[in-house]
Amino acid sequence: MVGLGSTTPPRDREPIKVTRILGEYAQELFSTEAEAYPADDRLAQWRMALAKRIETDIMIHIRKLGTVYAEGLEYHLRDSEMQKSIWPALSPLIHGEQADEIRPEPSSIEAKPTDGPLGKDSDVARRAKLLAEYKSATGDPSNRKIYTARNSGIHKPEFLRWQRGDLPSTSQTCVNFERFLREKKAPMPRQ
Repeated sequence: MVGLGSTTPPRDREPIKVTRILGEYAQELFSTEAEAYPADDRLAQWRMALAKRIETDIMIHIRKLGTVYAEGLEYHLRDSEMQKSIWPALSPLIHGEQADEIRPEPSSIEAKPTDGPLGKDSDVARRAKLLAEYKSATGDPSNRKIYTARNSGIHKPEFLRWQRGDLPSTSQTCVNFERFLREKKAPMPRQ
């Protein structure tokens, strides 16, 4: 939809630049807060929890940008690719090392389709793919086993809304559930 009704061509996509900026932003957030942590045996756990929180916060803000600006960051890079750019940037910091300069490999960034409007259909397709990958990696559990699992963080009504694309990507339930799927943890039955 970018560029429709305009005589100027749409801007070029810049996936590598967006990857670098997101990584640097994540590192700044992490460093600012981690400096206040005292030396303690639990420091590694705190850093890991901080990194997860930063990843979640950044993705929530990215999704909110997409609702404010018609173009959004997904014009440049898929949602899943943006999320993948955060962990390599934070990994050295989690382990107390210096962060390297962020230089993503161009081959690791998938080409984004240029035709067709991005919207609910692409989100539904992305979610279906994520669910299929999860099921394949965890022994093909049924949808019921997934939404009744105590570690999935979702219940049936929300799961169905998520599948249809009606559950907003910015909701905490959606963010947590998609992280659960990406981490490919087996569903644990409720007791």
